[in-house]
Amino acid sequence: MKTKRRHRSSETLHVTTMFILKNPWLSVALRADSEQTQSGLRADSERTQSGLRADSERTQSGLRAFRADSERTQSGLRADSERTQSGLRADSERTQSVQSGLRADSERTQSGLRADSERTQSGLRAFRADSDSA
Repeated sequence: MKTKRRHRSSETLHVTTMFILKNPWLSVALRADSEQTQSGLRADSERTQSGLRADSERTQSGLRAFRADSERTQSGLRADSERTQSGLRADSERTQSVQSGLRADSERTQSGLRADSERTQSGLRAFRADSDSA
């Protein structure tokens, strides 16, 4: 079976070759067609390469823009964080100052209450002494 196919294929090739040799215009037409095909393939390849270069440039440009946006975002976040930390430190200092003032007020109030209590007790003792002696 294979031998018959090979023989048929070989015979077809021989007939085609003989036909081309007997008709030189066909050889010229085939050569012109081949050259046109090659030219088309070269043009397609150049367009493809050009398109790939353009795509690559757009991708690189997009990546550069993304990196710049990312850096601006990071810079903004760092600045926000610093402002927040600074604000928290200031709030903490104010809170500590207020707490210190409240402690001082509380101590003065307690001291005043103790003094008032002592004067009241002293007055009561004096009143009782006067009352007992009368």
